[in-house]
Amino acid sequence: FPSHDMLHNMPKDFKIPICIAQHMPPIFTAALAKRLEIVSNLKAKEASHNEILQAGHIYVAPGDYHMVLKKSADKIHIELNQMPQRNSVRPAADYLFESAAHCFPGRTAAIVLTGMGEDGLGGCRKLKESKNAVLIQDKATCVVFGMPGAVYAEKLYDFMGTTSTIREQIIKMGQ
Repeated sequence: FPSHDMLHNMPKDFKIPICIAQHMPPIFTAALAKRLEIVSNLKAKEASHNEILQAGHIYVAPGDYHMVLKKSADKIHIELNQMPQRNSVRPAADYLFESAAHCFPGRTAAIVLTGMGEDGLGGCRKLKESKNAVLIQDKATCVVFGMPGAVYAEKLYDFMGTTSTIREQIIKMGQ
């Protein structure tokens, strides 16, 4: 998975939470979270409903659940729901990105990696409206350039590169 490459051997003092909406069935999202914890040096888990985001942790949306970020007082917590599929998928990156734009205006980044369809495009629009960064995987390294290609076509990205160069950008943001 591209997320393995991007999050491999992260600095132990990484300061920002990472939320992942991967189009996978339920059993596989828990396995992905376990694998990310092994390769990343960070705490990683399948997200839980009403869980508070913590710096340096990775949260994977459970299969068949959308992950949305909600602000309450000075904390950001995760809401899991089964609202209708969006772009024919659940979890959908669009819901996650739109909620991140609301919770972290000017203080977050979205990363769109290889995948079919246009999931993430609507969320990237909201992120750019609220002055956030968008990073996309380049066509040469994508298995399918659909999702990043949709963002690319609308010029809604700030950086395009390989998973390795995106990783470098993530590390800079989390220091």
